[in-house]
Amino acid sequence: MKTLTIFIFVMGTLAFGGMANAGYLSKCAVVRSLRSYNVPESEMRDWLCLVKHESNFQYNAVNDANRDGSKDYGIYQINSNYWCDQPDNTKYSRCWQIRSHGCGYPCSAFLDSDIGEDTDCAVKIRRCQGFSAWYAWRDNCQGRDLTSDRDYDFSRC
Repeated sequence: MKTLTIFIFVMGTLAFGGMANAGYLSKCAVVRSLRSYNVPESEMRDWLCLVKHESNFQYNAVNDANRDGSKDYGIYQINSNYWCDQPDNTKYSRCWQIRSHGCGYPCSAFLDSDIGEDTDCAVKIRRCQGFSAWYAWRDNCQGRDLTSDRDYDFSRC
């Protein structure tokens, strides 16, 4: 009986430990981060749809399947050719600077559970390029009535 108890304890610890390191954030964690960057509530469903279809809320996602050899990083899947790992790591605020030099972060900054830098960069991209900068948003969210989809309901956040 003691062996069975120890086995169950070890298996439970491993199972919950793996879930804690799975690299996913809740919808409300994303909403809180977006709110901290003054994203209007009217855009929140578009952001949630974008995140669902880009990374499925996985903050440490890396997609290296781009044809041009670039990679997409983090919960918003920020592209290395345009927005991160640029030679100049200055944090810019003007759109022409952001388009020329990126957001000023290394791509590795977008792979941890603190998505503040990710959100800062994504909000700048949205402001300068629109949501259409993300293929997943264009393919899955653009033109859809997102108000009727519970996946994008953030009223409890």
